[in-house]
Amino acid sequence: MNKNKEDNYKTVRINPKEYRFLKDWAYFSESTIIDRISLLINNYKKDLLLEKENTVKSIYFLNKEHKDKFIAYLMTFPFCSYENNYLLAFYTNAAANISTKEIIEPMSWTGEWNKEKTMFTQSEKFLAMEKEEQQFVDFAMTLYDHPDPANIIKKLAGIEPANLPLAQAMIRLRLNGLGN
Repeated sequence: MNKNKEDNYKTVRINPKEYRFLKDWAYFSESTIIDRISLLINNYKKDLLLEKENTVKSIYFLNKEHKDKFIAYLMTFPFCSYENNYLLAFYTNAAANISTKEIIEPMSWTGEWNKEKTMFTQSEKFLAMEKEEQQFVDFAMTLYDHPDPANIIKKLAGIEPANLPLAQAMIRLRLNGLGN
């Protein structure tokens, strides 16, 4: 399934055997082929989510709301939940209570790079956060794209003891994904 960049439509390739099956299934259930494809995709997403919910049980969460938001991200973007960068971004955004539909750069709400000065300018949303929240979001940004081990250790050393379980969960997601 491919998502076109210029619109919100999805493309699905169907071989002739599958098309015949979908056509018959749609006819006998008095619906359309598109309805049947949507049903299959939604069921596939639900199966992915159930699989993820079982593995999410071992991850540390700040509270039930954090866990629920993380699972909501997994459900909204089920095909991205196999990539560790996205998992880290979803986990961090859920912990910071940030909702975003931005999937290409899910951490873009933190600020932007000034290419001329080669420096990062933090967003107002990031600056409005409490120092503790800024600390774990900053750590997640260190892990996010191309993590440097020396920089990770430097940032980890500065984290408040209360945020260490959160940082540990971020490292696990970045390195292992939803595996052990």
